[in-house]
Amino acid sequence: MTPWLKSATWDLSWFVFPGIAAAALVLALRLAGVIEGPQDDLPPWAWLATVVAIDVAHVYATLYRVYLDRPELLRRRELYVWAPLLAWLTGIVLYAISDRVFWSALAYLAVFHFVKQQEGFVRLYRAKAGERERGDLLWDRAAVYAMTLYPLLLWHAHLPRAFHWFRNRDFVTPPALDPAALDAALAFASALYWGFLAVYALRVLLRFLSGRSPWNPGKWGVLLATWACWYVGIVPWNSDLAFTVTNVVLHGVPYLGLILLVGSRKQASGGELSYEPGSLPASVFSRGARGLVLGLLVLLAIAYLEEGVWDKLVWHEHGTVFGEALRVGLGPFLAIVVPLLSVPQATHYFLDGMIWKLDGSNPGLDLWLGISRRQ
Repeated sequence: MTPWLKSATWDLSWFVFPGIAAAALVLALRLAGVIEGPQDDLPPWAWLATVVAIDVAHVYATLYRVYLDRPELLRRRELYVWAPLLAWLTGIVLYAISDRVFWSALAYLAVFHFVKQQEGFVRLYRAKAGERERGDLLWDRAAVYAMTLYPLLLWHAHLPRAFHWFRNRDFVTPPALDPAALDAALAFASALYWGFLAVYALRVLLRFLSGRSPWNPGKWGVLLATWACWYVGIVPWNSDLAFTVTNVVLHGVPYLGLILLVGSRKQASGGELSYEPGSLPASVFSRGARGLVLGLLVLLAIAYLEEGVWDKLVWHEHGTVFGEALRVGLGPFLAIVVPLLSVPQATHYFLDGMIWKLDGSNPGLDLWLGISRRQ
């Protein structure tokens, strides 16, 4: 029984190495003097390669999993129709309170989504390897939360920083503390963080050597990538470039790989669980490397179009990428347009909590992920 969701090459290329490579790239840029601190700007090419080509594109990959998959869309039509409408209405209400409330709510929802994805990959590899002990699951979940929440704690303790999740001041600034008390609290948190990770790593090693835990390189690789990106991207340097590269690559590339894996296997499985002939997903996932390129190009085109609309109507920040012409000031209509433009992202966050569950609510998903219920 293989420990990989597809193969060592596929899993490492899509789910493990991207995060590790992103952290290594940041370290290399630091050594080269490119990453220095708060003055680091994200150059247009880096913004296109990360935010547009990976972050925004992976949001639209949900189309392949839901909205372009006719059997899936019909199976839970009410959910998939109402989810974006409710996301838009909720966004309008939040923006009506204030734009900061809107962006803070979306930022914390994104944080939750990013953390849960890492836990989700750990759970997938646990299921693949046949790990069933609840105690081990609690340890694995605690490791994910330690690796992500400690950097977030430091981030909040040193607001404002040179980077943010969406917009400046989207994180809530905690009450001011006495500097000495804050330093003591952070020192204690740091000791807990490193102490727990040391105990966790030792526990994993001892349980594997004693035969009590199976060989599970996918899970261990995901955890290593999680730790590397969240630590390197947030803790050592106050750099927008370091944060964006690690944050986006770790999250977006594995999700794209997961979509492609499930789509190709669903297409190959036949029967009522496959895509209907002639649909866009079928044409994408039945063509091997050509289909992969086609699928990614479709996502890139949509992502570029969306970001262009954002820039023309809202941000007005990337004239070198989208041109300076046709910029529009919306005034009070921003309260409607900004939530509308955020619908794909908010819908992606919401639906991802449902479409990847292996609890029987997604028939065939275990087959497409290569996970047997008997494992």
